[in-house]
Amino acid sequence: MIKLAKDAETLLLTKEVAVKHSTMTPLPGERELKPSHMEYLESLVRDGLFTTCYWIVVWDKKTGKLHRVDGQHSSTMLARLPAELFPAGIQVVMTTYVSDDLEADTPALFEMCNNPHSVRNNADKMGFYRSSYKELAMIPSRFLVQVAAGYHYYLRASAVKNGHNPKMWDTRNHGQYLNDAPPLRSFSLWLYKWEKAAAEGNKVPNRWIISKPGIVSVVYESWKTDPKIATEFWGHVMLDDHPSRDDVSRELSRILNKWRVGSEKKSQNMYHRQSSNAWQGEWRKRNRK
Repeated sequence: MIKLAKDAETLLLTKEVAVKHSTMTPLPGERELKPSHMEYLESLVRDGLFTTCYWIVVWDKKTGKLHRVDGQHSSTMLARLPAELFPAGIQVVMTTYVSDDLEADTPALFEMCNNPHSVRNNADKMGFYRSSYKELAMIPSRFLVQVAAGYHYYLRASAVKNGHNPKMWDTRNHGQYLNDAPPLRSFSLWLYKWEKAAAEGNKVPNRWIISKPGIVSVVYESWKTDPKIATEFWGHVMLDDHPSRDDVSRELSRILNKWRVGSEKKSQNMYHRQSSNAWQGEWRKRNRK
């Protein structure tokens, strides 16, 4: 349960106050710092338009610790400002809540500051779900949003095919799938190796397919069916590097890239069907050997 610990306090904004808030232990799953938002806030300071800060903290009764709930970007920007730019005469309105069970109360605290009408997005909400699993800590929230969208498509396609009615979540709560389906966490780690390779400067020309739920759903199904063959097949698709230019992975790559740049937008169902046909052909071929 969340309660107000006391009436909001009004403090004079100083460098020390900003540093203290910016380095405070964050609420689990806090969104990642966005450089563009930091730059925007700093521009307000430079233009003399920066005004009162409204920050929120929560006291965890179980541990006795204070956690930052809101004010991450503004306090971090202020803490990094050179002394000559630090705004004078600004106030901070600090609201303090108390939580009996911070783990249970975190979603409600998140929504308090991060409802769909605020600037925080689904990747930010995914950060909350990701925080429950240490093995996912290095994976960006935006990547997990794409993986979860593919899994959502997979569930929907499976429901149509098999006539069952699985639990499905709205887009904002796709992170619940990480809780509902433990294999999805392992799949995310497996799939992330190509995104990580690209981030490290390696050439991964088709990593964009991860943004297509219809394709990711097939990748997930293939990984569940045969991880070894899936790794080889999708590795060739991602890298577009099979020695034979007539290989089915090369053909799939050509078709998908043609669709990607074409003037006629293709549906996720079309991406799914094309990818599924290619995978099924590869899997049958490999299992005949």
